[in-house]
Amino acid sequence: VGREEIGRLVAVGVTGGLFFTLSGFAAMRDSKPSWFWAALSAGSTLGIVVALVPGLDRVFPDMAWWPVCLTAALLPTAFAVLVHRGRDRLEDAGYCLAAFAVSASALVTLAVGLDLERAFLTSALALEIPVLVWLAGRFRIPFLERGGLVLAGAVALRLLLNPALLYYPLGENLVFNWLLYGYGLPVLAFVFAARFFRRDGQEKIADLLESGACLLGWAFTLLEVRHLFHPDNLRAQTAAVAEMATYVTVWMAGALVLRFIHQRTGRRQFEVSGMVLAGGSCVLAILYMTGVLNPLWDRYAGGCHRSRSPLFR
Repeated sequence: VGREEIGRLVAVGVTGGLFFTLSGFAAMRDSKPSWFWAALSAGSTLGIVVALVPGLDRVFPDMAWWPVCLTAALLPTAFAVLVHRGRDRLEDAGYCLAAFAVSASALVTLAVGLDLERAFLTSALALEIPVLVWLAGRFRIPFLERGGLVLAGAVALRLLLNPALLYYPLGENLVFNWLLYGYGLPVLAFVFAARFFRRDGQEKIADLLESGACLLGWAFTLLEVRHLFHPDNLRAQTAAVAEMATYVTVWMAGALVLRFIHQRTGRRQFEVSGMVLAGGSCVLAILYMTGVLNPLWDRYAGGCHRSRSPLFR
């Protein structure tokens, strides 16, 4: 297929998407149910971008797509502002506003994810969580709160149960690699989303998100220490005494930090997370430091090998 034919297909797609987007918005006030037409309008904008960009990316691999996504996001954003201003005269205004807000935020997330590596995509999705929760509280749309929780669950599953993460290249930098933003940004997103929920009086959901932030923080420390001792292969089957000792030290320090946060806030989840982390470090110390990897039973390396760890290069 030549570029001329592709240009025609793009023109047809954009024209059709604009038709459904504008006609759906125009039909909201006089047609019932109004939320259906809002969903049609918002979904058309998002759908046409999702449908066209992957195919075009194969023909124009060097083209930057984030300006296209951000430009497309302006349309549902403008519609959301108009719906909010006239929500007293529109039936199901909350659901209509939710449809446009989700479409706009999804397009912004897509703009971030398209021009970055796969490791950035989860971070981009995580940043959408507090945005959805803030929009839900700002415009009184419970539907967006549930969407934010579903997205938080998806981010947590991807970061905790996705073995493909072990294959992502980390490079030789110990700190400024994808682990920092791949886990650090989701942790911040969970914390801010919990803050918005707590502000609205939803303490249990806020506690759940803060517990998720603690769990992601634990996973981050686990992978960072693993990267310190195995910079070329996170899937290495070996673990020296120094690596296990580092786990014990870092997790115990994390337990003290969580204990301090509990004393300042009085929130039970930080106390429980700190106790679990301290207990895990103690179990690790007993089983490995005084058991399996005890130098009394066999000869084990006591430190990092200079050719293995970038810390000593």
